Amino acid sequence: MNVRGVYKDCAAATGRKKVMNLIANEKTHAILRTETADAYLKAGTEITIQETRLHTSGNLWAKIPSGWLCIWEKNIDKTFVK
Repeated sequence: MNVRGVYKDCAAATGRKKVMNLIANEKTHAILRTETADAYLKAGTEITIQETRLHTSGNLWAKIPSGWLCIWEKNIDKTFVK
């Protein structure tokens, strides 16, 4: 996986979650571990996908235990997870 921001819902407009809102395992893979920092997971982090959703923007989002990640961006045709 590439570096990915963790969002409140399946759209960037919903805003990023804070590190303090991640589950313990995901906190250990956060780029910054300051509790009030925006939550980004490091490249190479293994994730558990609970659900996927295609947003109206055309981007594909995945629900993980702590929030949502964009896993494919339509406008650049790039996949961020393996």
